[in-house]
Amino acid sequence: METSSVNQHDVFIHFSLEEFRYSFASHLSAAFSRSSISVFVAEDTSGAAVTSNTDFQLPDATQSAIEGTKFIVVVFSKKDAFSPLFLETLVKFLERRKDGLVVVIPVFYGDVTLSMIEQKMESFGEAFSNHLQGRWRNGLIEAANLRGHKSSDQRK
Repeated sequence: METSSVNQHDVFIHFSLEEFRYSFASHLSAAFSRSSISVFVAEDTSGAAVTSNTDFQLPDATQSAIEGTKFIVVVFSKKDAFSPLFLETLVKFLERRKDGLVVVIPVFYGDVTLSMIEQKMESFGEAFSNHLQGRWRNGLIEAANLRGHKSSDQRK
């Protein structure tokens, strides 16, 4: 059996761990697994302290999974805290998308809108450097503007 230096997954599910651990994301992951689709779910155990005011490094397992995944599902919810890990991972997805290496699919869980996402970014204030704020804000807005799925549409 041939092995690869990069873990290969079909789908990377990206979400705010606090909100979805035992609900939407776990059901989505289980549905993919039942269909024999390999899934990586990042553990955002950070209340992540950003050690540098100008840079943030992803955990090795997350970076490896990003490099070995072709489809990325980003779930946005009203309760997202947008931790540094969530935001930096999102930016990495979008960089790989620009290079044509992945497909990024946003899912707007509940009644989330682009304006809600933009308001959350404004609440960062000066907690992070302008470099990180701009990078993360642009990443959130870019991802939120991608064609995706709005879960509230299914309830109608």
